[in-house]
Amino acid sequence: MTAPRLALCALLTVAGLAVGGRVALADCVGPTVGHTGGDLTHGEIVTVSGYGFGDNCYDTGPPPPGEGSLGRPLTGIEVYAEQNGLRHLVAVGDADMAYEWEVEFAVPAILDVGDVDIVVVSNGFEAFEDAESPIWVLSDRDESAEIEVVTFGLGHPPKPHAAPSFPGTDWAPVLALSGSLIAIAAILAGLQRRSTS
Repeated sequence: MTAPRLALCALLTVAGLAVGGRVALADCVGPTVGHTGGDLTHGEIVTVSGYGFGDNCYDTGPPPPGEGSLGRPLTGIEVYAEQNGLRHLVAVGDADMAYEWEVEFAVPAILDVGDVDIVVVSNGFEAFEDAESPIWVLSDRDESAEIEVVTFGLGHPPKPHAAPSFPGTDWAPVLALSGSLIAIAAILAGLQRRSTS
């Protein structure tokens, strides 16, 4: 192979590696949440962690000065324990410079026996949950209990404070109604077939 051809091959290889590297860096992972779980009683600890918590995605070129590949780390991240359509704020804070965060909170006594979902709200959207195992509360609720909200992250030194609970979206009545309507439609279809045969 002649020297010009070798030079051309080398140039194309370097260009391909550069393009491949840029594409790999451009894969912006959306905010993802994981948590520990299992059968828990009030006061036991749940660890919730998140990664990919940035406010942007620079997939077509380098980020501006002072920002990383996912922009700036998100702040004001809210962590809720949701049960029976009611959301209880348990932690609030910020992601670190690697767009990650982790927080521990005690299972609040206001939660009743049953399963609990962890919902993370940040920048107007809910983060995807990738739970290691579901949370199931074994203790009866104490309606007079207050929740101690844990703070975390760069702008929030850890300190608990009381906070109210907020209603979330309760899909159980909607799903129950949908199931009833489908059952009625199936019965009517069966009656119609019998009457025509």
